[in-house]
Amino acid sequence: MSIFLVWNRLFAINSMYSKGVVAVLIFVYLWKSSQRFYEETPQKSFIKTIAVMGINTLFILPFALVVILVASFLFY
Repeated sequence: MSIFLVWNRLFAINSMYSKGVVAVLIFVYLWKSSQRFYEETPQKSFIKTIAVMGINTLFILPFALVVILVASFLFY
């Protein structure tokens, strides 16, 4: 991921494209690593990975919104 981000900075690739690629790479890494660690079928680990990423998103988005609101209030 770090190599990809440095590559993005050096060659000024479209930001939305690079964020999508990084998100897919993180998903694939989490999926394959959970499949290997827990020795599960690909389908079962895929469903678990979707659940874990969904739960993380549900916790991260409200926290990020609060941080943005507080920062915008403080720097207004």
